[in-house]
Order: sequence, then C-alpha cells, then structure tokens
Amino acid sequence: RQLVVESVLLALLGGVLGLMIARAGTAFLSNFIAQSSTPMTLSPDHRALFFSFIVSLLTGLVFGFVPAWRSSRLDLVAAMKNQGSATVGASRSRLQPTLVIAQVALTDLHLAGAGLFVRTLRNLRSVEFGFRRDQLVCLSVDPGRAPRDQAQQELLLRRVMAELEAMPGVRSVSLGGAGLLTGNGISMDVAVEGYAPAPDEEMRTRAVLAGPRFFETLRVPLLRGREFTPADEPAPPPAGQSARAKVAIIGEGMARRFFGDTDPVGKSFTVESAVRLEIVGVAKDTRYAPDLRARIPLQFYVPFFGSGIRMPPTFYLRTDQATGVLASGIRQILGRVGPELKIRSLRSMDEVIDQLLLRERNIAQLVSVFGAFALLLACLGLYGILSFRVAQRTREIGVRVALGATLWGVIALVLRQGLKLVAVGGAIGIAVALMATRSVAALLYGVTPADPLTFAAVLGALMSAAALACWLPARRAAKVDPMEALRQE
Repeated sequence: RQLVVESVLLALLGGVLGLMIARAGTAFLSNFIAQSSTPMTLSPDHRALFFSFIVSLLTGLVFGFVPAWRSSRLDLVAAMKNQGSATVGASRSRLQPTLVIAQVALTDLHLAGAGLFVRTLRNLRSVEFGFRRDQLVCLSVDPGRAPRDQAQQELLLRRVMAELEAMPGVRSVSLGGAGLLTGNGISMDVAVEGYAPAPDEEMRTRAVLAGPRFFETLRVPLLRGREFTPADEPAPPPAGQSARAKVAIIGEGMARRFFGDTDPVGKSFTVESAVRLEIVGVAKDTRYAPDLRARIPLQFYVPFFGSGIRMPPTFYLRTDQATGVLASGIRQILGRVGPELKIRSLRSMDEVIDQLLLRERNIAQLVSVFGAFALLLACLGLYGILSFRVAQRTREIGVRVALGATLWGVIALVLRQGLKLVAVGGAIGIAVALMATRSVAALLYGVTPADPLTFAAVLGALMSAAALACWLPARRAAKVDPMEALRQE
C-alpha cells in the first residue's frame, strides 16, 4: 500500500505538470487552427482536467502495483541479512533495460517519421514554380454583373492596372486569366503543324491568358523569342462579335514534345480546329495547379486583351510593400475606378504557397514535437536507470577505483552499458520504422519511406542525446570516493 500510494502521488504530480505543459501548448496549436476554417476552442476545461486525473490515476495504479507487489514478496530472513536485493534485483535488472529499449525503439519510430515529413515539406517548398515567388502579390477580382461588352471590360481593367502601377512601392503590374497555383484555366485540343500524333495520344493543353508585362512581372524566363506587345492584341471587334488571338507563347514542355530540338518560333498550331496561332516565344513551364506533386501540363499563352476568352482576372503586383499595406490603397482604387469589381482574394505568393502546404507543415511540425518529447522521455528513462545502476554498484566502482581504475575507465564502463541499450533499441526501432513508414508513402514527396539519409540522421540524433543522458551518471560514478564507497552497506 505504501509503494502504490507513492506511485500514484508521483503520477498525479506528473499529470499536473502535463496540464501545465498542455496549457502552454495551446498557443502552439492555435497557430494551426488559425490557418484553417474549422472553429475550435483550445482552452483546457473540466473535461480535460478529469481526463488527465483519470489517466494519471490509472498510470500510478497500473505501473505502481507490479513493482510494489514484487517488493512485498521478499524473503524476510534474507532481507534482514541484506541478501533479498539479489532476488528482486534479478527481475528488476531484466525489466528496466527492456523498458528503456522499448522507449528508444518508439523514439526511433517518431524521429524517423518526423525526418521524412520534414524532408517532404522542404522538397515541396523547393519545387520549380517557373516564376519568382518573392515580392509577388496576387489580387483576384470578381468582375461583377454589370453589363459591359468586351471593349468596355478591357478598358476598365487597363485603368485598374494603371492605377495599381502608380501605387508607391509597386514596380510592375500585369494580369492573367488563370490564377497561379489555383487550378483555374482552360484546356484545349491543339493540332501542331508538321506533327503527326499517335492514334491514342492526348493533345489537350492548358491555355493561359497573359496580360501586358506578364512574364516581366512574374519573372517567368523567356527561353526563346519575345513577350507579347500591344501589336499582338487584336483590335476590339464590332458589338456582338468576339476577337481572336493570332499569336501565342508556348511552354518549354510543349516545345520539347511537338518540336524536339528545332526552334518553334515562327511556326504555328491550331486550337480547337479553328484558331491558328503563330508562336512568337517559348517560356519556362509555370505551375498553375495547386497540387505541387503533379507534373506541369503542356501549356501555351495568348494575350489577355483581345483573346475572346472571358475569365475572372487576377492582377499580379511586383512590389516591395507588404500585402496589408497595399490592401487599403487597392480597395480605394477599385472603389473609384470600378465599384462593381469585388476583391475575391488578396494574398502574397508566399501566403498562397504556405496555404497549399498547410497540411504538410502541420504534419511535419506535430510529428517533430512528438518526436522531441519521445526523445526527451527516452533520455530521462536512460538517465534514471543508469543513475540507479550507479547507486547499486557504488561499492563495486569504489573497489575498481581502489585497484587502479582510471577516471575515463569508469566513465566508459557506464557509457558502454547505456549505449548498448540504445543500440539494441535503435536497431529494433529502425526495423519497425522501415515497415511503418510504408503506410505514409503517399504523403511523402522527393523522399522514399526507407530513405537512408533520414534514418542515419535519426540514429545520429538518438545516439548523441543518449550519450549526453549517459554522461551525467557516468561522470557521477567517476567521482566516487573509494573509502566512502567501501564503507557503504
């Protein structure tokens, strides 16, 4: 009863400490919830308190009863002769290393998952976008329901562009009909002059509307040819008719597939078996789909103005100003120039990418936090068992020192004992992690579930932390005074 009470008190104290950590951790979790649309209250309430109390109580009872029951079965005569510890110590010496090995193995599993998800997040952040993401602001507007013909609509958008470009800190402005990383756009069948497709070959490509200075503003490299000029824009058609684009800039993927190593500038292709477009340039492939894991499809660009295609416009601002600073000025411009234009979204490109990677970032950060806690618990367990072993072997260590054992010899004795447990637990953990990480292969990008670099880093971090946990009791053992140790009973 005495030992169980001690165990329960320790568990309840741990539960109180856990609640304090949880209260501080709500600020960490709020960072995730604030970026999602799901409302959630994170303040600990009576239910969290009750749950923590029950878990702590059960922990103290379950994990305190077994060693207490074993201790109550001591042979009284042997205990009085100071020999009972041998019986209890034998079973304890087998159980304690097993628990530490299990802790290390679970820590290995957590750290391996954290390493794979962190590398996935880093790989997704470094994918080739085709444009410069820094200092780029995206303004998506709804043109409203005001009746306007094509010429009036284009005139309004040109005025908005001119006003935006006059704002302080804005270096260039353009607009497009398919928002970057939004998935908006138009797919069309193409027929390329001089190219004979295979019977089942897919000939659909993505059409992107590009306004004036589009490639300059987005910093999309032109590999061949030139950007669109005002001369490429068709004249406004008569009322009731639609203009047709006559030129196009194709992506490098489309150029490679249909033209190979030849220069496509000056050649032409037909869209939807009706519109013939002359190629005036080749641009680097650019991502418009929100799935960063997907391959960039074949794409081509036509002038926004005079294309005959109506899509909600997205303005792109290359600016030194933060999005929040620009917001009020942009609203004033839209209210003055085109009151019917409503802001659908106003975000920097960094914010757009961060939102796309929200799931991957949350997983990587949460698994990393759990891995760090698991590593801390494993180190505490290792430190505890080695400290206990050092206390048990105080007389033995004193004898070794009296017989000439060096400081580093005693330290190596304890370190070897602790690192052996870590090596066994690490090997088991790696084996389990290699099987478990296969289940999350679909969430990884640019890294395999059995990535050797990740597992090597996990083992390095684990061994380094374990060496520190072993060093402290080893250092204490090396400072044992032989005379005092030999006098201990």
